[in-house]
Amino acid sequence: MIWTDEGVQGPSRLFGPTLWLSRTAIEWQDIGAVGATITNYWYVQSLDGRRIYWSYLYPGYGSFTSRFSTKRPDLSIPSNLG
Repeated sequence: MIWTDEGVQGPSRLFGPTLWLSRTAIEWQDIGAVGATITNYWYVQSLDGRRIYWSYLYPGYGSFTSRFSTKRPDLSIPSNLG
C-alpha cells in the first residue's frame, strides 16, 4: 500500500489465486467509505465500489491512518483502526 498527495494505491483482493496481486488506485476525493471486513482487514472504498485492503501487519498503517485523517477529515476512521 502506498499513498501520495493524489490518492492511495494497494491490494484490491483478499482471496483466491490473485491474493494481494490485484491492485487498484483511488484518488482521495473518490474515497466514499472506510471500514473493516469480518476477517479483520481494513479497507478504503471508492465511490464506484473498488476497495484497497490492509491489516495491522502492514508496518505503515499508523502513518496511513494519520494521512487519511488529514486528507479526508469528513470521513470517520473506525476506532479499531487507530
